[in-house]
Amino acid sequence: MEMLADNEENINNNNNIFDEIDDEDWILEKPISVFALDPADRRVLKVADQRDAVQKKTFTKWINFHLSKRPGLHVDDLFLDLRDGHILITLLELFTNQIIPREKGTSKFHALQNIEQCLQCLEQDHNIRLVNIRPEELVNGNPKLTLGLIWRIILHFQFSDINLPVIEENIPEPVQQIVPPIPTREPATSSPIKPIRISSISSKTERKSSLDQISSNYRNMLLIWARQQCQGYPGIYIDNFTQSWRNGRAFLAILHRHNPQLINIKNAYRNSNRDNLTQAFDFAQKHYGIMQLIDPEDVDTDEPDEKSILLYIAHLYKVCSTLPVHPFQQQHDRVNLEGELACEYTNIASDLLQWIKAKLDFLKSEIKFKSLNEIEDYKATLQAIRYDEMSKFKKLLHRMRSIDAEFETLQLNETLQPDIESINIAWNKLETTLDRVENDLKQFIEQYKKLKSNFDNDLDIIERDIAQIHRLVQIKSRQLDIVSTMNQLNSIQMKLDHILNNCRTLALPFEQVRNALERIDQLNARIDDLHVQLSPPPPPITKTASPPTPSHLLDSPSSLTATNGFHHTSKRQ
Repeated sequence: MEMLADNEENINNNNNIFDEIDDEDWILEKPISVFALDPADRRVLKVADQRDAVQKKTFTKWINFHLSKRPGLHVDDLFLDLRDGHILITLLELFTNQIIPREKGTSKFHALQNIEQCLQCLEQDHNIRLVNIRPEELVNGNPKLTLGLIWRIILHFQFSDINLPVIEENIPEPVQQIVPPIPTREPATSSPIKPIRISSISSKTERKSSLDQISSNYRNMLLIWARQQCQGYPGIYIDNFTQSWRNGRAFLAILHRHNPQLINIKNAYRNSNRDNLTQAFDFAQKHYGIMQLIDPEDVDTDEPDEKSILLYIAHLYKVCSTLPVHPFQQQHDRVNLEGELACEYTNIASDLLQWIKAKLDFLKSEIKFKSLNEIEDYKATLQAIRYDEMSKFKKLLHRMRSIDAEFETLQLNETLQPDIESINIAWNKLETTLDRVENDLKQFIEQYKKLKSNFDNDLDIIERDIAQIHRLVQIKSRQLDIVSTMNQLNSIQMKLDHILNNCRTLALPFEQVRNALERIDQLNARIDDLHVQLSPPPPPITKTASPPTPSHLLDSPSSLTATNGFHHTSKRQ
């Protein structure tokens, strides 16, 4: 259109801010004044822009859904395609079943006239209050006002046939208190929600604007309806129209309640958010004809757009407004029991396997003992593991086995992880390892005590024999046979070597072992001393021929003798 060409470039620039872009690119599209904002304010501004981007996409799909009744009409860009007023007029004609006059020209004047006709239709014929929405702003493609006008149309024509549940007129403001408690058991037949006057809810919201008041009313009634639909589904509670829908379980719960044969609700607790959302939107479109107005990535985000989700829920409400008997009401306790048992089993398995791993690491670790007391302490630790800790965790193991048996008895579909066989294998490995360590320790202690007792007795005998030989050597007894005594000392030496080898087999620096080794060293020293005493004296040392002595020395000759290896000189008398 020629008359709108001047503004098209500016509108395209406005459209760019709604793209999913990073902070650096986003801020380049903003006025210079944005740079003066602190990061928190810029974040708020960016979130608002991204929310508007989602609304633009959702509202475009919604308009095209209704325009599909008029072949050839389609909206590609919401802010561009509504400027001439023709799409808006057609949309209102579809909702009102009346013919609205329109200008056929293509000038800006004709576009203003068409927009003015739309606004008059809304305000005068349908009593819709429009605030600060001027025709020229819409013709110029103002994003905020265009989104605001479409939302106002949606509230009136999309939400108007939604019935409210019966609630008292003095309901407090917070939504958490607006929703009445849902009974545990639903009636045997489907029960439509009873209508009530909107004025009863709006009596305490006079301080709000008319638009906010109406939006809040519809929001509250859809919140009540959604909570009723999701009643009885473990872990699903609707608190808002943002994060409560992010994981997709609430969508699937509503669809499952109305068509349980085609929705496997248990998979919703295992699948990812995106998978749940994709399944719900695809199912609703295929079986109920609900167009996918929102994309999974627009719901599975930190800041979902409430209006877009509300619009989709309004479509879902129209095909699922009744409250049927819960599809697994008779199995409700069974499903809850399955979840509780699976949760209990998983928690016990985590604690048990963690404890088994810690005990196995302890039992397999190399420990160097420094005393017999440390061995006794280690033995006491093993006994505490067997009789205290294992007794406690064995009760948990029995509980896991009981849960596994109950799953088989009830023929529940949930698969317990890790399976009970893996748990039993880990437990048996711990018992086997503990038995081996205790047996090795028992054999070691018995061996030590036996060797210790034997070489203590042997050392006592050897010490007595050495003492007897020493006495004979000291008194130079005639009964002393040097050859026989030397043989006896050699025999004693061999016994000491044997005892020393036994001590070394313990390979542990016990105080008792160290004492025995010191005693063996002392006895070896005494044997060596006896060998020296019993050995014959060394032969005398002979002096080699000397050169002729001077004559003045011949008158006083000297002679050398050797006694015990020490040399001395004899003087002339």
